[in-house]
Amino acid sequence: MYRRPELELKWPNLSDTDYRVTSSKSQEYNCFAYAAGEIDRWWQATPGDRLFYLCQY
Repeated sequence: MYRRPELELKWPNLSDTDYRVTSSKSQEYNCFAYAAGEIDRWWQATPGDRLFYLCQY
């Protein structure tokens, strides 16, 4: 797919990896949850993008 330089500026070590963006931003798709194998619950980043938590909706 493609890379995103703005992400590499925010997370410099990302540029040393073989990452790739596989989809566009979306309010429906939750990459935190997907990466953890969760597709039925929403995970949310905390302020500062250092931690995340599982929302119990």
